[in-house]
Amino acid sequence: MHIDESFVYFKTKQYLSDNGWTILAGEPAGGSDELPRIEIRNPGFRDKGSKGSYKIDLISQKGDVILLTEIKVTYSHSDITKLNDITSTKNAQLIAALKERLDLDISLKKIIKSLSLNNLKSSRIPYDFVCFKVGETIEVINQHLLPKD
Repeated sequence: MHIDESFVYFKTKQYLSDNGWTILAGEPAGGSDELPRIEIRNPGFRDKGSKGSYKIDLISQKGDVILLTEIKVTYSHSDITKLNDITSTKNAQLIAALKERLDLDISLKKIIKSLSLNNLKSSRIPYDFVCFKVGETIEVINQHLLPKD
């Protein structure tokens, strides 16, 4: 079976939905779906376009938890750097983007960072990230970080 980023995206989206998560926003590989896209813009860039901005592949909510998910076929350390940056130095821009696009106030919510991949070595996954290993089924690494049902 050939697994590409679109497969990982839709499989992850279905898994989260099936497990009680509300899918809020998304940006599938090479296209769009019915979900709004959240873009965290670089405040120093005033021209049109997305230069210096971040787009999060999938954003979901369960109770008072927001899950930010970056999706790839294989592990990329740049996704970890991106989510760490978004949840630290760009946190104010994240809050503003979600308020603007979804009318969602996440200022008091817990944010969990996650990766969804097909091919990975689990030793590379940081302790504060959830990882969805996607194939025919989904294996969840660091599942203890997710809220209980």
